[in-house]
Amino acid sequence: MDAETSPSAGLEATGGQLTCPVGARRDLAVCCRVEHGEVWISVAGVLDYATRDLLAVVVHDALMAKCPDSLVVDLGRVRLLDASVIGMLLRAQQLADGCHAALRVANPHGIVRDALQATGSLSVLAGSPTEAGPA
Repeated sequence: MDAETSPSAGLEATGGQLTCPVGARRDLAVCCRVEHGEVWISVAGVLDYATRDLLAVVVHDALMAKCPDSLVVDLGRVRLLDASVIGMLLRAQQLADGCHAALRVANPHGIVRDALQATGSLSVLAGSPTEAGPA
């Protein structure tokens, strides 16, 4: 896989800020950064049953270690998202609520947005379809 097609390509320098890669698997890269007081977890690649646990650990650790007011999971570079990940994100949102933090997803598009919308979880996880960004 070359840098052009690598899931992690471009995640290290986002918005002029250096981010810290926190995990990678064959088809998934996850980075975490703090931006304007929010914790952003940027994900690239395929989110499915085989890769969801990596994201779950990163979300859990960010909530427990950083105690943010807001945690955003950026799905802008995710190519596929399955139902097991949607369930994990909904459980993570409940965990965040218990920590007095707001968890939301940002930038879902294509099949990822369609999956969230089809399950009725887009408005729950993004706040509203408008906040999720353009379709």
